[in-house]
Amino acid sequence: MKKHIVIIGGGITGVTSGYALVQQGFEVTLIEKNRYPCMERSYAYGGQLSASNAEVWTHPSTIVKGLKWMFKSDAPLLMNPTPTWHKLSWMAEFMAAMPNMLPRVGAGKKANVFYNTGHGHLGWTLSVITAHQLAGHVMAAMQDNVRSFMTPATA
Repeated sequence: MKKHIVIIGGGITGVTSGYALVQQGFEVTLIEKNRYPCMERSYAYGGQLSASNAEVWTHPSTIVKGLKWMFKSDAPLLMNPTPTWHKLSWMAEFMAAMPNMLPRVGAGKKANVFYNTGHGHLGWTLSVITAHQLAGHVMAAMQDNVRSFMTPATA
């Protein structure tokens, strides 16, 4: 019988965690409040790999670099500096999606509760690695539960 796991949150980290757990033989239910996955914090994250620049765009340093690049013809990111409402609202949303934190991966205080959260701008970069770490934590906890169930308690 397959073990069943429920994942709350269908961002890139929830989706990759679910995938990693399915690969380990679990049945996974993904609960997401939106109609499609990755429609909030993970939505429209982008990155770039070019001869002159390789990094995620959703990092605070990109704002300063982006302002400088707007006036260079060979910049890795080109944007017309003329302000428009659409452009300003996009920039505001872009900056709001850039928390500066490291992920939390592992077991919670309550039994059978695990966390893979807090990736911020590193979500797309780290989610696959932390999903495999999470699957490892779940597998280890399952093995510990089986061992403790099979081992008679000593007084």
